[in-house]
Amino acid sequence: MCIRDRGEIVTLIGGNGAGKTTTLRTICALMRPTSGCLLYTSPKMAKRARNMLERALAAYMERDADKAMGIVKRDRKINRQYRKFFAEAMAELSRESVVEIPTYLLWIAHNLERIGDRTTNMAERTVFMVTAQYTEVLEEYE
Repeated sequence: MCIRDRGEIVTLIGGNGAGKTTTLRTICALMRPTSGCLLYTSPKMAKRARNMLERALAAYMERDADKAMGIVKRDRKINRQYRKFFAEAMAELSRESVVEIPTYLLWIAHNLERIGDRTTNMAERTVFMVTAQYTEVLEEYE
C-alpha cells in the first residue's frame, strides 16, 4: 500500500479468510504478526518501471543514445527486484493455505518487470536511430 495524497482511498481485496482484517489490525498496531512475511516489492518496482518508461520516451524524443543506454542499468535493477520478489512469493505460497493474494502480487511484479524489458527495447531502438548501430543487450541472469 502506498498512500501519497491526503484523502486518497485505498482498497484491500481478498477472499474470506485471506487476512484483510488481520492485515489492517497489524498495520494499525492493534496486533502483532505471528508468522509469514510481507511481500512489498511492487510499489518500488512500479516506480522504477514508470521512471524507465519516462526516460525511454525522453531519450527517443531527444534522440539521445547515451540516455537510452542508461536505461539498461535500470532494467538490470528491476530484473533483480523481480527475481527477489519471485523467490519471496514462492516461499510464501509454499507456507500458506491461501494463495490468491500472493499469486496476484506475483503477476503484478511480473508485468512490472516486463515494462522494464519493453523500455529497454525502446532504448535499444533509440540508440539505433541515433547512431545507426544495432545494440542488443543480452543479460546473463545472476
